[in-house]
Amino acid sequence: MLGGAGNDSLSGGVGNDSLDGGAGNDQLDGGEGDDTYLFGKGAGQDTIYYAYENREGKLDTIKLTDLNASDVSVRRDGNDLIIRVLGSTDSLRVVYHFQSDAAGGYQIDRLVFADGSVWDQTQIKSQVLQGSDSDETLSGTSGNDVISAGAGDDTVNGGSGNDTFSGGAGADTLNGDAGNDLLQGGAGNDTLYGGDGNDVLDGGAGNDQLNGGDGDDTYLFGKGAGQDTIYYANEARVGKLDTVKLADLNVSDVSITRDSSDLLIRVNGTTDNLRVMNHFAEDATSGYQIDQLQFADGTLWSQSTIKSQVLLGNSSDQTLRGYASDDVINAGDVDDTVSGGAGKDSLYGGKGIDMLYGEEGNDRLYGEAGNDTLYGGSGNDVLNGGTGNDSLIGGDGSDIYEISIGSGRDVINNYDVSSGTDVLQFGTDVSLEDLWFRRSGSDLEVSIIDTNDKVLVSNWYAANDYQVDQFKTADGKTLLDSQVQSLVDKMASFGVDAGAERNLTAAQQTQLDAVLAANWQ
Repeated sequence: MLGGAGNDSLSGGVGNDSLDGGAGNDQLDGGEGDDTYLFGKGAGQDTIYYAYENREGKLDTIKLTDLNASDVSVRRDGNDLIIRVLGSTDSLRVVYHFQSDAAGGYQIDRLVFADGSVWDQTQIKSQVLQGSDSDETLSGTSGNDVISAGAGDDTVNGGSGNDTFSGGAGADTLNGDAGNDLLQGGAGNDTLYGGDGNDVLDGGAGNDQLNGGDGDDTYLFGKGAGQDTIYYANEARVGKLDTVKLADLNVSDVSITRDSSDLLIRVNGTTDNLRVMNHFAEDATSGYQIDQLQFADGTLWSQSTIKSQVLLGNSSDQTLRGYASDDVINAGDVDDTVSGGAGKDSLYGGKGIDMLYGEEGNDRLYGEAGNDTLYGGSGNDVLNGGTGNDSLIGGDGSDIYEISIGSGRDVINNYDVSSGTDVLQFGTDVSLEDLWFRRSGSDLEVSIIDTNDKVLVSNWYAANDYQVDQFKTADGKTLLDSQVQSLVDKMASFGVDAGAERNLTAAQQTQLDAVLAANWQ
């Protein structure tokens, strides 16, 4: 059947037909039988339109009369096969060719080129999986496909089967779907989604987004990989084992930190990093977490090791956050922010200007060196600013503020409307005779005589809710809040300047000793 010029419709019916649409945009349907479709240069944009026959052994052929394999591109578009003549607008579309993996009855069974070479169905399916320099969509089959996308910004869809995808250059999107797939992004900022199965995802160079989907997935990362993100890869299955494999990196080559709810793995001395979004949600149990890190020398870090490593300070300013468990966090020697979370936590500020937040639980906060700020939060907390001029805020609960010689000039903000008992506890190097009480505006100032150390209880005279309930010395003596004013008044009556508290007359000292004995019990 010959259509000639014009947009023709050719239907072969029953029998082994030969259909040639000629020039124009033609619709062709060979019907039943082993049919041959003729196509060549100048044939226009033809369509083999729903030519269905599901007979076993059928042999429908496209014969490219003046075209060889190097003259055409063969691509898949959805379920259609498209043969394009390079350097022209001529094309032949086979509608539904790939239905049921090219076994649904709509498929062409072979291509015959002008030089006599023949592509069978297997070769056709293989050819449409090979990329070019153009932006394209490549779709695999239910088999184990190998797809190389080439240059261009490509989308690769896998279907079922254990597939291997290579994105090549460009910003590619690789979708593994079912099966145990290997996804390699190559150069460019790629998006890789593993789908079901135990997949391996390698973003390659560029800033890539990775999501393994369900299954025990492995993410490959190394030097030169760029700034990659494991992007909300959630699977809450019990027993899952997702792994980050650091292909050419050992423990000494990376820093592992927490950034809000994310895990951040940085390659030292570079800008390369891998961010695991929401890794620490619900204390790294929500399903977003990576379960282990594997280093180049074979070292494995389990989830518990990862969680403990991000609680260790380093030489950079950091934010360290604990878990619902009883944590010990050492901040290092720079300006850090440390949050304990729930549990009975011990927080150590180290050197630097640190901010420590106990949050829930009965916590112990040690500012150590530097001018630190300590917030106890809820619970019965112990706050020790260490050296430096520190700000101590107990929060709710029965809190203890520890002060010793060398503590510096600390400020206590003890606003607490709860019914707890807050205590200012002096160390073993401070006796009650070493303390001098005076009013300073709305504040209560307690100095350690013969030192530069003092503690200011902010707003003591503004309201009772700001007052500590007891002052204690290491030898067991206690001064109640209701007795403080007796000491303030008596000491003020002597009229001595700060630093001259030891220069009392014998009579004054006798009076003071009597007041101390009456109030410190």
